[in-house]
Amino acid sequence: MATVIKLALESDVGTLYGTSRRIDGIEIIKHGGAQPFDFEDKLKSCTKGDWGSRIRAFEKIFGEAPDVLKNNVSSLEKLRKLRNNVGHAFGRDIETSRAHNVININAMESLKRNKTLEYQKLIYGISRAIDRQLLLKHIGEYQSLYFYHDLRTQIDCSDSNQARRIGNHTQILKKKLGQFGALKASKKFCAELINYYEKL
Repeated sequence: MATVIKLALESDVGTLYGTSRRIDGIEIIKHGGAQPFDFEDKLKSCTKGDWGSRIRAFEKIFGEAPDVLKNNVSSLEKLRKLRNNVGHAFGRDIETSRAHNVININAMESLKRNKTLEYQKLIYGISRAIDRQLLLKHIGEYQSLYFYHDLRTQIDCSDSNQARRIGNHTQILKKKLGQFGALKASKKFCAELINYYEKL
């Protein structure tokens, strides 16, 4: 969640001020040289604490949260507590394991296979729903634009013939996205992305 929320805020900074999709984050990167905003407090509010508070923070930032997230608070809380017990008390109840007047070692919590599969399905569904919401409403092609922004520092930009320069850059971007990108990018996509970036 921290990764995709940070990406959404970098791409659509105006979200924090109630003006979503009015400021393109790549324009700030292009002209400012670095991300001038610190989103750490926003990330923590969505990834720390109980799930009720995380969802409220998510809704406060983005205006809404996926139904699959809001409808499964109880299961997410059980999973959060289980994770904390495993991470901090070797799979035992944290509070009970901290009692110093107890001689016996508490039994470890067990997780049956069907419950594990249920949790995996839930997490996958929530991840997809959050990704879909943030990608469609806030992120867009920000990562591809950022990729080009970094690539541009490594390629020749001295050609005064803009059409030829963009054509050359299109070929390079298409090749590089093919090497590193999750999806194959068309020549048309690359040309439009470069033109958009250059006009910012």
